[in-house]
Amino acid sequence: MNDELGIPHEFEWEMALLAPEIHENTGSSDQGCYGYFFYVPEEASKELLAAMNWSKNQCIYLSVNTYD
Repeated sequence: MNDELGIPHEFEWEMALLAPEIHENTGSSDQGCYGYFFYVPEEASKELLAAMNWSKNQCIYLSVNTYD
């Protein structure tokens, strides 16, 4: 996941500690998985948010191949 998102090496430990809950994106049909997503945790540091151009509670999408 860190590679796909381009998370800088210095923030990999923080992502591991935050351990955001990953959800399957099944679309409206619930027929298979089209990808994954998570919400940026409230506990994310200002530095991580700035480095990734994220905001707290933002939905981040991952490709279906992330966990192959």
